[in-house]
Amino acid sequence: MALSEFELFKIEKAWQAFAAKYPSFIPDQGMRYRLEGHAMFVFERRPALRDPSMLIESPIAKITWVGTQKYWRLSWMRATLKWSTYEPKPTHRAIESALAEIAADPYGCFFG
Repeated sequence: MALSEFELFKIEKAWQAFAAKYPSFIPDQGMRYRLEGHAMFVFERRPALRDPSMLIESPIAKITWVGTQKYWRLSWMRATLKWSTYEPKPTHRAIESALAEIAADPYGCFFG
């Protein structure tokens, strides 16, 4: 079962506040997100170094809704290209809290 319409509205509203911190002056580039089932993937879209006409997406974070427990689980991509639970604060009751943790990035897991 996919996310409800109300949850989708909350995600979009939280995303607008988050993305405002990372303005992109070039269309189709900058911070983006994609929803797949119960997961929200946060990534950066930018031109490839060798071929600027091609856009690449660099994953930043994965936020998964755990409906049975009513929380969001935050994950980051390790150098092995596998998603790992963000151990300093793995669960969040609100999507805004998870996005704020990504923006703060106190351990350098999301932006390096």
